[in-house]
Amino acid sequence: MTAFRIAFATALALVYALPVFAQDKVAKLTSLEWPPYSGAALKDGGATVAVARAAFEAVGWKIEVKFVPWKRAVEMAKQGDDGTVGYFPEYFDAEASDFNFSVSMGNSPLGLVQPADKPVVWSSIADLKGAQPIGVVDGYLNTPEFDAAVASGTLKVDTVSDDTLNVKKVAAGRIKAAVIDQHVLGWYLKNDASLKGLADRVAFNEKPLAIKTLHIAFGKNARADAARAALEAGLEKIEIDRIVNDHFVASLTRRGAILLASR
Repeated sequence: MTAFRIAFATALALVYALPVFAQDKVAKLTSLEWPPYSGAALKDGGATVAVARAAFEAVGWKIEVKFVPWKRAVEMAKQGDDGTVGYFPEYFDAEASDFNFSVSMGNSPLGLVQPADKPVVWSSIADLKGAQPIGVVDGYLNTPEFDAAVASGTLKVDTVSDDTLNVKKVAAGRIKAAVIDQHVLGWYLKNDASLKGLADRVAFNEKPLAIKTLHIAFGKNARADAARAALEAGLEKIEIDRIVNDHFVASLTRRGAILLASR
């Protein structure tokens, strides 16, 4: 009888341990609506989400992605709300003391949307004074040089809540330029009904601000560290370029060539 009870107790303990083990291999992440990279209604959650999912699955993990406004996405990851271990897609930020960044999961060609008939000519950030205020999205990183110029007051910006508002402002002549990712601009011009008819009125500036790398920003705790290690091990096992381009080719047909992701 004693042996039976021990065996039963052991079996019961294993049953109750299974959910804990499973939970340990689930990465809870936050993201935003930033097509074609991320979005609740996009195929596989978007190109970057698809990369993350493939990488985690390659090492036996699963991910749960919650799409929320950007500032909330960052704060949830910072505080670890509901077990959140990180947020993405994010540009690398050497000064972000609250997060550990993964290796690169792809690229983001960051530049300016401008009136199609009035291109902005510039070679340095200082030259952009002639086009100020430059449209930006609240809470987004741009480039260190651009953001430093804004912080010092050297460069004036016009801040809005999302990229589509900036595109509309540029098309209407209310601002001369706005910072935006090239693929995001292309996706919105093709798919967003509120921008219908604007594809011939705006264009992506031929000189990019930078080709930024995309990352998951992980919180600083043991669970987040384990998730980051799993992601990076998984990224070694998948073809990032193929996954990204499979999603981009399906969603982008105008305003910008496809740029392969690279690590």
